[in-house]
Amino acid sequence: MRDKHYQLEKELTNQVLDSYKGRWDQVLPQILPELATAVAKGHRVHSDCVLDQHESETGGTSRTKKMRVTVSFADTASIMCTCTKSQHLSGALNVIMAVRGCDFKTARQMLLDYAGIRTSQDRASYTPPPPRPEQKPDPEVERKHLEAVERTKSRITKIWGETLSLDHPEARAARLWMKRRGIWPPIGTAGPLDLRFHRSLGFYSGEDEQGRPRHVGDFPTLVGMIRGVDGRTCGINRTYMTEDGRKPPGFEDDCRKMYTPDIPLITRGAAVKFDEPTNGILNVAEGIETALAVRMLHGLPQWATLTANNLESLEIPDDVQI
Repeated sequence: MRDKHYQLEKELTNQVLDSYKGRWDQVLPQILPELATAVAKGHRVHSDCVLDQHESETGGTSRTKKMRVTVSFADTASIMCTCTKSQHLSGALNVIMAVRGCDFKTARQMLLDYAGIRTSQDRASYTPPPPRPEQKPDPEVERKHLEAVERTKSRITKIWGETLSLDHPEARAARLWMKRRGIWPPIGTAGPLDLRFHRSLGFYSGEDEQGRPRHVGDFPTLVGMIRGVDGRTCGINRTYMTEDGRKPPGFEDDCRKMYTPDIPLITRGAAVKFDEPTNGILNVAEGIETALAVRMLHGLPQWATLTANNLESLEIPDDVQI
C-alpha cells in the first residue's frame, strides 16, 4: 500500500512538472519572488545571485555572485551563476531547493501547494492548467533574432580565424597559464585540436550605468571551440588571462565565458575536442585544465564538456566503446 501511494505521488509530481513546461517563466517567480528580477531581465543580463548556499560557501563579493536565467528557462527552468562557475542548474525542483536551501520534500510541497494539490489519499483530482495559447511569432522580432544569431556566428568565425596555435611564439601567455597548472607541453606536436590562443579579446563583466555589458579591457585569451558529435560548431569558450598567464586581478571568478548563438540548448551534448577517438577509446572530463592533465598523464584521447550538464548529456561517437 505504501509503495502504491508513493508511486501515485511520484506520478502526480511528474504530471505537474510536465504541465508547467513552457511556462516556468510565469510559475517560478510566483513560487520564488527572489527570481522575479532575473526572469524579468532575461537570459542576456545578470542579476545578483539568490542561491541560498552560495552566501556561505563562496568568499566573493556581491559583484562576483551573479546569476541569470538561460534562454530556455520557460521550458527547462535552468539558471546559470558565477558562484558555480556558470554551470547550469536545471529543473524547477532543483532551483527551488537551491534558492530556498531546502530539501526535496519541502521543494516538492511548495510546487504542489502552488498547483493547489493536496497530497493526502483523499486529495481532489488534479486538473492541469489550460494549455498556453499558441502565439505566432512577431515577424519583426523573429527577423531581429535571426540577424543577431548570424552576427554571433560571424563573430565566432572571426575570433577563431584570428587564433594561434599554442606553440606559436606569441602564445606565451597561454603556455604560462598551463605551466602554472603543470599541463605543458601537451602531447603531440600539433597541440590540442580545438584549443587555441587569441592575442587580445574584449572582456566584459557586469553592467555600466546604462545597463549594458561593462567593458573591463582586452586580454590574452585561451579559446576552445565547442562542437557537437557531428563536428558542427556550437560556440566558443573563452578563458581570459594576463600576459603572465594569471587570472585578471579582481575577476578571478569571472574569467571563463561561453559565447554561443542565441539558440536554446545549442551546446547540449557538445564539447571542446582535443583529439579524435582512437581505437574506440575516448576519455571525457568537465574542465579544460582537468582534461588536459589527464591527457598529459595517460595519453588518452580527450574531450572537455565545460559543464556538468554537458558531461551528462554528451553525445558519444558510435565507434567509441562504452
